[in-house]
Amino acid sequence: TDEDFKLAVEMYEQLKAKQTKEIFQQLMTREKTDDVVRYLAAMQTRKAAAVLKEFKNAADIPQVTDLIQRLRDRGVNLLSGVKPSLTIASGAT
Repeated sequence: TDEDFKLAVEMYEQLKAKQTKEIFQQLMTREKTDDVVRYLAAMQTRKAAAVLKEFKNAADIPQVTDLIQRLRDRGVNLLSGVKPSLTIASGAT
């Protein structure tokens, strides 16, 4: 539900960025990358950026590149702090 999703986002925002990164990596190995992208898009910009900064190892680069591209495709720019409205992100007009 929407309320459960909001609670999950709040929980991820409260964890250390490194912990959230590790959880997200586990989700991605279970083919839940779309969920990770939704969580990152819903998180506070600075917290989402902090999580992405934790992808430091050479092995992490393909994962973070994919996440950033998916966020970009959704219209999320973590550098500017600009996020699309829910109507734009969902494709509604």
